[in-house]
Amino acid sequence: MDRSFSKALIVLAMSLAIASSANAQGNWRFDGDWLPSTAMYANVGLQLGWDLESGETLFGLDASAVFHDNVAHGPVFNVVFWRGGSRWQLGYEVVTETTLGIVTGPTVAFSGNTDILGWHMAFFGGVFIVPYYQVTMLPGPDAEEAGAYLFKLPIILGYRERDEWRE
Repeated sequence: MDRSFSKALIVLAMSLAIASSANAQGNWRFDGDWLPSTAMYANVGLQLGWDLESGETLFGLDASAVFHDNVAHGPVFNVVFWRGGSRWQLGYEVVTETTLGIVTGPTVAFSGNTDILGWHMAFFGGVFIVPYYQVTMLPGPDAEEAGAYLFKLPIILGYRERDEWRE
């Protein structure tokens, strides 16, 4: 079996496990007075990682807008830089109440005079310092990386009380 196909199957299996775990929880919520249970958040953080094949250091910025009702989910934008290139990613993330999550979406990598279109999937978990593992599927060899999103703090954009949104 092709190595890329094997990775894709593993990523798909992990994605389904996380999604079914969130669904099996039923009507779960993050509890506590400091974090409203039905709200919209902006999450912005720095990213520090390593390419697992070359050992090259990666750094970047990650930003997401997450709606949290019964499941935390929302769009993500991520830009990563390394010596000689950058990668711009759009995605959609889903996060369980245990703060384990997955994000997936298209990627455009810029290296020298080459633009490469691909797809990425990342698994992460935690609050404030959030470790992650990512596979980026590109034409040719896939890229694997591990690292952490640093200082990822939820900023409340609005919340709902009795079916009314507040800012």
